[in-house]
Amino acid sequence: MRVLTADQMRAADAAAVAETGDVALMRAAGEAIAGGLRQLAPGARKIVAFAGPGNNGGDAFAALAALGGPSQRVVYAMPAPRMSPGRRDAQRQALATGVVLRPFPLTYDDAVAAIEGADIAIDALLGTGARPRIANELEIAVRALGSGRARVLAIDIPTGVDATTGAAAPNAVRADATISLGAPKLGLLLEPARSCCGALYVGDIGIDAQIEALGGDVYDALDAEEFLDLLPSRGEESDKRSAGAPLVIAGSAQFPGAGVLCARGAARAGAGYVTVACPESAAASIRGHLIEQVVVTYDDHDPRWVRSCAGFSRSWSVRSSPTRARCFISESISTCCAEKHACSRRMKANLRACPAKVRSRRASESRACARSSSAPVSRPYSRETRH
Repeated sequence: MRVLTADQMRAADAAAVAETGDVALMRAAGEAIAGGLRQLAPGARKIVAFAGPGNNGGDAFAALAALGGPSQRVVYAMPAPRMSPGRRDAQRQALATGVVLRPFPLTYDDAVAAIEGADIAIDALLGTGARPRIANELEIAVRALGSGRARVLAIDIPTGVDATTGAAAPNAVRADATISLGAPKLGLLLEPARSCCGALYVGDIGIDAQIEALGGDVYDALDAEEFLDLLPSRGEESDKRSAGAPLVIAGSAQFPGAGVLCARGAARAGAGYVTVACPESAAASIRGHLIEQVVVTYDDHDPRWVRSCAGFSRSWSVRSSPTRARCFISESISTCCAEKHACSRRMKANLRACPAKVRSRRASESRACARSSSAPVSRPYSRETRH
């Protein structure tokens, strides 16, 4: 999935406005956010939005206009002396569908009272072009959103975070969910901003063609389904050894848990036949925690244990002196030795496919990225990217 910086999102927006118009783009954003609200807060009786003066505030009007229904919908809006055509249309549509427009609160108590009893509060104060510093006139609303009186949905980005770098102000909004419009923003996948987003979703606003046409650096991330597509499937005639038979040399009498964790990790990664080699003094503890994995022992004081252990796995070879190996065990450093065949490929695929990793490369290079949680990223709302 393509990930954008703030500048790239601004360029994609401008291209879409030039082609379809500002009104159509904001209406599409409103539909996307309304769809998210129906899933995140089904049957909500009261929805409150804090709207800034720009198009991010306009998105709140567009969303509540598209949502409709019997719920009480209230927007506390900052003055917007220079409304874009899209915001002007969204505000007119919202008022026509029963949305109540009220002045932006001037005190913290007023801001808290505004969201009291709301099923969900919408943060629509600042968009992707904002910087982490929060202006004084916005701070009371940000504090109210953080008071815990209502669940918080951020539109595009939580107020107080940088959409490109992931920087976040100390008092940034900590949303329960964020709907990133058009594409996930790079900064929302990076800490500390990622922790401010809650569940991360992507709202489709119909600008995929404009995003594909962007130049400059290209960033990609994996959502849950793309990540699962990387995992190889086992053949119908496969057996436990064909899925990988690693030998794990780990654990000690003092730290038997190292062997348990390594063995379970290898099995979780897909290995079919896991063997744990551990000192005799640790075997009873490790066997007490493992059922499917085989546990074999070696003499803690015999330097020949390395060669004897090698016979238990066809996919492991020794490239270490007995002295180094003995130090390795005595220091209780747990490891899963390198294995061949399917298990090795599966484990490497898992490392490459970590959803928290974002890869960057020039646009001139191939974009053949293998096909989040901090969700979970969805397109539009069925999938979630988690950190």
